Amino acid sequence: MTQNLLLMAEVTGVHGIKGDVKLRLFGEDVKLLTKHELLDDKGNAACTIVKLRADGDFAVATIKDLSNRTQAEKWRGKKFYLPR
Repeated sequence: MTQNLLLMAEVTGVHGIKGDVKLRLFGEDVKLLTKHELLDDKGNAACTIVKLRADGDFAVATIKDLSNRTQAEKWRGKKFYLPR
């Protein structure tokens, strides 16, 4: 299914105790990440980013319903897509 999807970001780590995640960015227009629900590699809804602080190819994101560091650690390695 990934041939119909565009890889936008991957979780590379956790930032702080409130559940924010560090993202490696692959798209040029990072504002798209906060305007659309992101998908997993099967095209299913994966998450909604409510706040994003980008810096070059990396960013720190606050994800809806992810509220602590323990939850965020489980997201390491997840990839997020948008439809082509």
